[in-house]
Amino acid sequence: MGKKYPKDKFKNKWDAIKNDYVFFMELKNEATGLGWDDAKRTVVCPQEWWDEHVVRCQERTGKKCNHLKFKREGPKHLEDLHVIFHKVHVTGASASCAGDISSDESSDDNVVPLEKPDDSDEMKLSSLKKTKASKKLKQPSIKMRRRKRRVPS
Repeated sequence: MGKKYPKDKFKNKWDAIKNDYVFFMELKNEATGLGWDDAKRTVVCPQEWWDEHVVRCQERTGKKCNHLKFKREGPKHLEDLHVIFHKVHVTGASASCAGDISSDESSDDNVVPLEKPDDSDEMKLSSLKKTKASKKLKQPSIKMRRRKRRVPS
């Protein structure tokens, strides 16, 4: 059978395995265009690439590069980790922002000029409803103090 862990140790082990998976997937996605070794389950990169990558990684995070542990071999049971954590790792490639229009959808060919509205349609300020100055809202703290006074002891 497998190892038995208490709840807190299991959570620590789970988090460590998840972090390793995320770090490995970051490395795999960043190392596009390079080779892949099925036997070692890792990317095949020349030493110059690793040297540049470590410098970039340390400049970006200010810490030791977490990808170095996968230089020689990827995580054990990678296929199982994909099943467990595939929704955890996000690359941001499919992320969009409200109001964003991709360059494929937008085109300057379909521009329609807008007409400027007439000044006669402008709303007059006098027609707007005015609020009564005599109706002021009381602050909640004042209301609470008055309620406390009314409550019999």
